Amino acid sequence: MIRDEIVEWVREQPYWQQVGADAILRGIKINESLIDEVYLALKQEHNLEGSLPRRKSLAFLSKSTEPKSISKVTWNEVSEVKGVNALSSNSSIPVGKQLTIIYGLNGSGKSGYARLLNNAFISRGDKNILPNIFKKGENTTPRAKFIFENEKGDSETLVFPDDRKNELFSRVAVFDSKSATNDLTKDVELNFAPIEFNFFDEFNHLINEVKKRLIEDIKEKNKENIYVRQFPNKTLIGELVRRINSNTEYVDLENAAKTTHLKNELQIKTKRKSELVALNIMNQQKLLEKRKAELNEMKKRIKEINTKFSSERIDKIKELIRRRSDLKKISIAEGITQLEGEHIYQIGSPEWKEFIESAKQYYGVIQEEIDHCIFCGQKIDGVTVIDKYWIYLKSSAESELSQADSSIKRLIQDFKNFDCKLITKDSSFEEWLQEKIPNLHSQLTSWQTQVETIKESVIKNLSILQWEKEIDVFKMEETICDEALRHLEKEISELNTQKVKREIDEIEKFENEYNDKLRLKDFLPEIKGFLEDLKWVDAANNITISTQKATRFQRSLFSQYVTDKYVKRFNEECKKLNADFSAEIKQKGSKGNTLSKLTIKDRKPIEILSEGEQRAITIANFLAETSLNNKNTCIVLDDPVSSLDVERKEVIGRRLVDEAKQKQVVIFTHDIAFVNCLERWRINKQVECSKLVIRNFNNVSGLRDDNEPWIDTPVSERIEYLRGNLKAITKKYESIDSEEKMYLHKEYIDDAEHWCKKLRETWERMIEKIIFKGAITRYDPAIKTKSLKKVVFNAEIYREIDEGMSLCSDWVHDRAENLGEKYPKPEELKNYLEACDSFRKKYK
Repeated sequence: MIRDEIVEWVREQPYWQQVGADAILRGIKINESLIDEVYLALKQEHNLEGSLPRRKSLAFLSKSTEPKSISKVTWNEVSEVKGVNALSSNSSIPVGKQLTIIYGLNGSGKSGYARLLNNAFISRGDKNILPNIFKKGENTTPRAKFIFENEKGDSETLVFPDDRKNELFSRVAVFDSKSATNDLTKDVELNFAPIEFNFFDEFNHLINEVKKRLIEDIKEKNKENIYVRQFPNKTLIGELVRRINSNTEYVDLENAAKTTHLKNELQIKTKRKSELVALNIMNQQKLLEKRKAELNEMKKRIKEINTKFSSERIDKIKELIRRRSDLKKISIAEGITQLEGEHIYQIGSPEWKEFIESAKQYYGVIQEEIDHCIFCGQKIDGVTVIDKYWIYLKSSAESELSQADSSIKRLIQDFKNFDCKLITKDSSFEEWLQEKIPNLHSQLTSWQTQVETIKESVIKNLSILQWEKEIDVFKMEETICDEALRHLEKEISELNTQKVKREIDEIEKFENEYNDKLRLKDFLPEIKGFLEDLKWVDAANNITISTQKATRFQRSLFSQYVTDKYVKRFNEECKKLNADFSAEIKQKGSKGNTLSKLTIKDRKPIEILSEGEQRAITIANFLAETSLNNKNTCIVLDDPVSSLDVERKEVIGRRLVDEAKQKQVVIFTHDIAFVNCLERWRINKQVECSKLVIRNFNNVSGLRDDNEPWIDTPVSERIEYLRGNLKAITKKYESIDSEEKMYLHKEYIDDAEHWCKKLRETWERMIEKIIFKGAITRYDPAIKTKSLKKVVFNAEIYREIDEGMSLCSDWVHDRAENLGEKYPKPEELKNYLEACDSFRKKYK
């Protein structure tokens, strides 16, 4: 039914998707060849390659085949475990065909096995595998060997994690406390669906692979327009090449590259360009512009010289020299006159004057009043010559004289550095002036000579500190270049260079356009391929490839064929487990998956229910989910009834035994009462059961003990065990026939005492199970009063119990010395056992 709906949906999809769906429905595995075929159909359907495909007859359109049945597979064993907690690498766990009970105390290795199975099989449980902390340096990658068997009896061995993706690992589901917590608190992904739903996983995978191919081809064909670099000039052809896109028609490029009709016009324009270039107008204009700039610079130079040698400036220089002469006279009068008669050598000489100036400078750095000579340190009180010295040193005339001398020195240097040239000798500018404007050249040359003469006169007068040579007033005419400039402007304008430049530019533009046409013609074959790729990419980008339609249809089918059944099955399981607490399952989609969430009145069950009630609905959820997964052939439960009361254990035990009729059920538990519960129900339901014990010795866990735990062994099986054990004890007793074998005597006594202890325990368990019919059980808080109706007890029964237990008890307790060293013979032990078995048969 589901397949038929899938086929109808496929009929409505594009042909290329029908090709892929047909292959999947025919059981063909997705490979490179199939992807190539579907991708080719996609390209042909969208005109990306060749013509439209010839549509072949597809099998799914003509007939609907039955879905393949799922083979019956059983899980037989896990062994050779490595790197998982402290589990022994030599340990193994065989799995029965129906019910398998694995009993072990805390620390025996149950959690290690559960975590391994959580990783190997389908599980939401605890997957945190740790290395063996008792072995230093051990960091082995978790590994294990799993053996499966099909309905024909053929076995297949898989290795975890190497073969983790093998379909057989999805046949087993695991439940533990963590998966229960996840179910109670989180949105969890459902791990089941009818086999037909595998179509969508494969179909979506195929679609995505085709999409990946398309994206890769788009990336390869979506190339840069490298031809733009071949047309650097701003031409119509260059712009046409720059604008090439998927809408460009190749014929337009071919027409644009034609040049035949332009050849005559090119010849005419080329000839005209040669004529214009021959005129050399551009160079003429550049030269005239240069001369114009030189004349303007000449005007600036004339103005600068006029300022430098103006009458006002000459008068100031003349006044400076005169004032300096006056200051000199005053300085001599104020200084030397005061010191006459003091017998100072060479007074007034330059050396004397320099000495006075140095003294003044030295005194100026002293920051205190002094009354002694600043040179020799002698007292100068009453020495008038010193006062005369200070008067001279402080003279303002001397200071002004010094400033005047400094100003004159600067002026001399300034005039020496000043360049008075108007024309550079033998320069192209001078040649042009001589040729074009000789009068201007003569006048400028004359002015330059006069200025040089005035410069020398000024420097000489300043140097001798006297105005010895009179200087005539001189000023050059600053407008002397204006006429020449006007003439140049006229010449430049008459050249009409702009018109010539425009005409040459137009011709060169035509030449560039013509040359680009020729270049385009050369690149047309390459550009044709580039243009085809652009059109291909544009068409490909318009193709929408998505798995959304398939996912939506999948969700619709899932809701119709799975979700509703799941909710119904969950409610049924809740009733079977006495867990009808109005719990609800809410579903939502996420990336094509269906998520479920347990709620009670929109609240998390963990917030409302007791621990036992929580465990019940999570087991109901687990059983509902696995029952709808037609691939599931085995369920594993780790401590499913931990901390639950007796009644809840009974209900869950009965339900799990019922489930073992349909599939393999493997239960790890440390609860011996739950083991007994399962044993009762599996006998009642006639379910085959495989029991084993795992133990921890010397920090090595997972060690298998094929003997059932004595505490869990029924009375009848205990008697059979004691009967078999008695044979071994008897054989040991009978073998003591020489002195060399007397060491066996002590072993026999120990074995006999231990055997008697086991027999006494069997009597005690018989009182509990057979006499009291289980109404009163040790460490069980509940008393089953209804079972008391079956209880029969009288003096005869008491006598038989007392006599039977006394016989074996004599050898269990420490004996008094006066009783002597006595021990039971094998024949006596046999009588004790037969008395116990006779009592069992009599009152069972």
